[in-house]
Amino acid sequence: MSANASVLDPSTWGPVGEDSLAILNDELNLIGSTVLCGVAYGAILPLYFICAYELFLQLRKSERVRQSIINLVCITLLLVLSTLYVASNAYTTQLAYVNDRNYPGGPAVYSSVIFYLPVSIMGLCSFFAINWITDIVLIWRLYTVYGGQRLAKIVIVVPSIMFLGSLAMSLVVIDESVHVGESFWSNTAVKFVLGYYSLTVSLTIISTGLLLTRLLMIKRRTVRALGHSGSAGQYLSVEAIIIESSAAYTVWGIIFIGLYSVNSPYQDIFLSTISAVQVIALLMILLRVNRGTAWRQDTAGEVTSAIELTRRSVANGAATSNTHIESEANSTYKV
Repeated sequence: MSANASVLDPSTWGPVGEDSLAILNDELNLIGSTVLCGVAYGAILPLYFICAYELFLQLRKSERVRQSIINLVCITLLLVLSTLYVASNAYTTQLAYVNDRNYPGGPAVYSSVIFYLPVSIMGLCSFFAINWITDIVLIWRLYTVYGGQRLAKIVIVVPSIMFLGSLAMSLVVIDESVHVGESFWSNTAVKFVLGYYSLTVSLTIISTGLLLTRLLMIKRRTVRALGHSGSAGQYLSVEAIIIESSAAYTVWGIIFIGLYSVNSPYQDIFLSTISAVQVIALLMILLRVNRGTAWRQDTAGEVTSAIELTRRSVANGAATSNTHIESEANSTYKV
């Protein structure tokens, strides 16, 4: 606070020693770390409780017990990590804007140089752990949508290699960021952060592209054979395709990496919410899995069987119709 500040002079109330860009950084950092982070966490909570409730019902009925336990552990781990990340954000924001608000350069600069604090390390590790789980589940969904057969094993090779590369990069980023004087934006860390996000976003784009290709090809075949009212609609609707492909996270990740690469102050909005977007996308996929509306390894076979059954029914119907017409013609001729 300025020593010359006066309650009668509003011009003395502003930050001292900060230009307009620094003030904009402070504003976006505060909004991202509090309001947007809180809103995103508020979207995670109901999704988690809906998923957990349905999983408990399945366990009580002894339905898909093993799969239900795995899913319950996964979503609970995601909730714990999300909570730790939000708590870390809240505490570091308090330090930046209340306890140490006169740090040279402003609160946003302070937030970027305290990654060595235990609470910041907790948030950083939670942030990356969410990303690791999301990538693993995305690869699993890719394997599932492609039927779990030989083709599926070939399809997931490149995404799996990219995941291992992004995992290595993220560990380097954590190591580089937690030293005193270093951060997520330090010269050394930035190179690895860009490498990490290039790999993980590319993994998501490639996986999304492969998922969309598979789903749209099957949808095209299904529509041609069954029409838009076919029984496979729950698997091939626009909503299903968007959820199954994690399209929301793909778009979010691309926007963030573009803003981060040019060091735009607006990156804080996407950085503070990107892990929540990942968790929301994942919970929506698992919610569909719980309800039996998500794509399974045998879904493609079921859709193909439905198409063949419809074709046979149409063929049999046409044959029956021709026989009926011939019978009527013969009866008329005899008369």
